[in-house]
Amino acid sequence: MDISREDIDIRCDQILDDDILKLDEESIPWILKNFDCFVSKSRGNESVEIVTLNQDLLHDDDRYNWDWGKVGQVIGSLQALDELHITPEFTIDDNEDEVVLIPDWGILARILSHVRQRMTLDITPLRNPGFSVACRRVSVVRSSDSWTPSDYVF
Repeated sequence: MDISREDIDIRCDQILDDDILKLDEESIPWILKNFDCFVSKSRGNESVEIVTLNQDLLHDDDRYNWDWGKVGQVIGSLQALDELHITPEFTIDDNEDEVVLIPDWGILARILSHVRQRMTLDITPLRNPGFSVACRRVSVVRSSDSWTPSDYVF
């Protein structure tokens, strides 16, 4: 069933009316499917201050074979963005111990390369040296003087 342009506009407005945008396995495909409308409406948006993203999604996995550059454009288009929270996903290993899945930091680098405004990046927990490599890649890609690794909270 196709959704009308008017319904898409209404849904975009509803999503962007909150101060927190939760990007998950349900919202990301919808936003990407309606990318042009969403980015157009988010450019003038001053409501969304916080974006949350589950780090379980940041894997090179067929289930989440999304255009991460476009996800970055969505995040980067939010004018009032102040914080990006990468939240951990816990799983149980063979020994029945709780472990944190380590994300593909290259995906995070692709997302961050589209963010131009100053913001706080909150990653919990951060126990992977690959993150510093991702930050270096982003700082090379970015042309903005406003971004430095010290802007992020760990």
